[in-house]
Parts: sequence; structure tokens; C-alpha cells
Amino acid sequence: EKWGSGRFDNTHGYRVDQGRGLDVDESTCLKDVAAWTAIVDAKLDVTTSMHQIIGSASWGDDGAYVNKNFKLTPESIECPGTILANEVYKFGMTRTAEGEVSLF
Repeated sequence: EKWGSGRFDNTHGYRVDQGRGLDVDESTCLKDVAAWTAIVDAKLDVTTSMHQIIGSASWGDDGAYVNKNFKLTPESIECPGTILANEVYKFGMTRTAEGEVSLF
């Protein structure tokens, strides 16, 4: 299977296997690249190791991850609370035109 490939199932919705990711070309979606918000509805099988939720090719390995909680690397921004496996969450990341980034 290639990167970003997945499958629909009646129980889980669109399922992407570990290490495959979901690749979205934001260039056709963002009208303002200086300020944006990304929201991902996801249920993770494993939450105790680094799993990237939001990233960009231009960021390299940086981005928003789950590893027990929702956090931004390499910054030290973390959302309080433990992310549990097999529960549905909304993961969000916002960037203002001034470059301030926040997670929710």
C-alpha cells in the first residue's frame, strides 16, 4: 500500500494503518496560508508512543503529536489530559497571521 491509503469500514469509518498516514494537499484548501485551523477527528489504537496527527512536508518531523497527551513538537505546548486508546477525539491546531500556534 502507498502512503495515505486506507479503507472504509462500517465500525471505524476511514481507517489508516499505522505508518501509512493520511496525506492531504492543502494547497487547494487554504485561501490564507498565513492563518489557518486544522481539525482532525480520530480514534487511535495506541496512544503511548509518538503518533503525528497534524504535520507538513515543510515542517520535517515537527508537528502535532499524541504521546499520552496532545502536544506540539519541538515546542513545549501540551494539552492537559490523557488521550485514551480507542476513544474518538477532535484534535485541533490553529495558526494566526502573526505566527502564534495553539492546540485544542
